Amino acid sequence: MLRTAARYLRPPMRFATDRRGVMFMEFALVAPVLVLLILGSYDYGRYVLVHQKVQRTSTTIADLVARESPLTNSDMPGIFDASGHVMAPFSLSSDGVILVSVIQDDGGNLRIVKQYNGGGTLSATSRVGAEGTLPTLPTGMTVSGANVLVVAEVFYSFDALFLPDWSIGNSIYQATYFRPRGNPVGYFTPPGT
Repeated sequence: MLRTAARYLRPPMRFATDRRGVMFMEFALVAPVLVLLILGSYDYGRYVLVHQKVQRTSTTIADLVARESPLTNSDMPGIFDASGHVMAPFSLSSDGVILVSVIQDDGGNLRIVKQYNGGGTLSATSRVGAEGTLPTLPTGMTVSGANVLVVAEVFYSFDALFLPDWSIGNSIYQATYFRPRGNPVGYFTPPGT
């Protein structure tokens, strides 16, 4: 009887002491973590690149608007078209939008005298304010006298390819403030005046 029990215990004991296949077991435990790190690094790299592109787009649009004097409605489609070149290879047309606000001192009261949106179809509300309202400007920023301020806001909805539910978020926002070059008087004259 003892011999029969020893015969049945020998295979499990041999399995416990056998070291063949340990490398495959370790790889099976580590592989999911490595794959997650590789895919996460790729998505994070794309996020950083898109963020830089959004910053460049905001600066470029604000700069182009500030160069136009006087600014007209017919200037804006060409200016918004430039955003596609700056954002390449990412598409602003389906995943983002640009809002340009022109802020002017209206007899001691700052007002957003004109607001343009374009470059994309994303639905977004300006963080500076709506046309005809008082603007929300960063602390310490002033517009006085006949000065004008141009604000370009870019909103972009980032979608990760591999890790869609990660914690960095999917909404990218950038605002850039420029003063028009040259003589700001007559830079923008609201319709009807």
